Amino acid sequence: MDRMDTVDHMDTVDGMDRGAATSMQSTQSMASMNQSTQSMMQSLPLFAALVFLVLLDPALIRPDADDPLAVPLQGNSVRRLVLGSLYVAAGVGLWRRRAQFAAIVARQTPVVLLCGFALASLLWSSAPRLTAVRATHFAGLLLLAWWATLSPADSRRVVAFLRGLFPVTLVVSLGWIALFPEVAIHADGGAWAGVFRHKSELGSAAVFALALWLPLLGAAAGTRRRLVAAAVLPLALFLLWRSQSVTELLGALLLFLLWLGHRLPGPAAVKLSLAPIPPLLGLLWFWNAQPLGLDPFLQQYFGRNTTLTGRTPLWDAILENVRLHPFLGEGYDAFWVAGNLRAEHLIQSVGWDAYTAHNGYLEVLNTLGLVGLGLLLWVAARALREARMTLRRDPARGETLFLALVWLLFSSLTKSVFCAGTSLGWVMFLVLCALASSLAEAPSAQPAPAAASRRPIS
Repeated sequence: MDRMDTVDHMDTVDGMDRGAATSMQSTQSMASMNQSTQSMMQSLPLFAALVFLVLLDPALIRPDADDPLAVPLQGNSVRRLVLGSLYVAAGVGLWRRRAQFAAIVARQTPVVLLCGFALASLLWSSAPRLTAVRATHFAGLLLLAWWATLSPADSRRVVAFLRGLFPVTLVVSLGWIALFPEVAIHADGGAWAGVFRHKSELGSAAVFALALWLPLLGAAAGTRRRLVAAAVLPLALFLLWRSQSVTELLGALLLFLLWLGHRLPGPAAVKLSLAPIPPLLGLLWFWNAQPLGLDPFLQQYFGRNTTLTGRTPLWDAILENVRLHPFLGEGYDAFWVAGNLRAEHLIQSVGWDAYTAHNGYLEVLNTLGLVGLGLLLWVAARALREARMTLRRDPARGETLFLALVWLLFSSLTKSVFCAGTSLGWVMFLVLCALASSLAEAPSAQPAPAAASRRPIS
């Protein structure tokens, strides 16, 4: 009888233990679900802003001013309402997580200083109202990026979203071209622009798709991801070719060579030492094996000339203007605006409608001076270093960040990418910097080796 009572008691205890374990698992599951939901809510403001800026804004909001210099002063009430509400949402969220917010600010000192300097330039700006608006966008975009990348898990979700956003943008652009060819295809030359206002923006979106999906061709990515990459990459290359954007085509070639170099076996030092050989062979071929001079060669194969379609005279004129304010600049994003006589005179002197410096580094030098350019280069160098750190811990995402950052730094040689309001390149640069900073702090994504199993001693 005592034995039966003992057995019943043990069964009761086991049942209670199982019930407690089930209850604990249910509680943990609910907590995990709540945490996942909260984390997704953190990402929503950035996701909404990216969808708006990448897809809706270029497709549906078209400037209506005859003078492009007047467009920045007009602004757009819809854009300000949408982005302003998202900035506030991200700011409130960060304020509630003040400890994490302070850690992010401390970790991203270079970009914080650059944003602070942009806001301070309101004091000497030649267009203070425009500087105030654009610098507010700068700060707001930082808040969006930081709120969405509080943790490495959040950052991985952002990378996954970007991998979906740009292929969708390319597919939508393809449909836009089929439905509205009169606005989606440039009349002069037939270059495709898709949902964007200019062909180079479509080309840039295609290069971002390449940077996001090219690293997933490796065996470690899994069969499904490799199949998706095999579908995305040809679409991106096709639209890149139809955009007829030379800078973007050269950028895609550069990214492919970097990706291939990273995939090749061998020490990094050896591969870096061998990297100059292909360019040198190309120069030898150009000098000895083809009959054209430099200008006819550029014109025939790239549609350019030795002035890079008027860019070099423009750059000379920009440097002349920089001498007037070498250290502090004109003020953040305050040069190309109606009423700025120096900008209007510069456009007349170069003989074509420039409206930007067509070089991101010169643009920053002109608007924020040597101080601003130094801060920007610090931000870029820090982001590249953090992308390299991520590459060792999480190869696919680290390679994506590194390729995308290299693309932006390269394209800035002929385009005004940096400190450019809410343009695609500038928004992506800030998002990539936040991602690199967050993922560089994450532990290795590589699975730890399994411990050797031990047979229990019987």
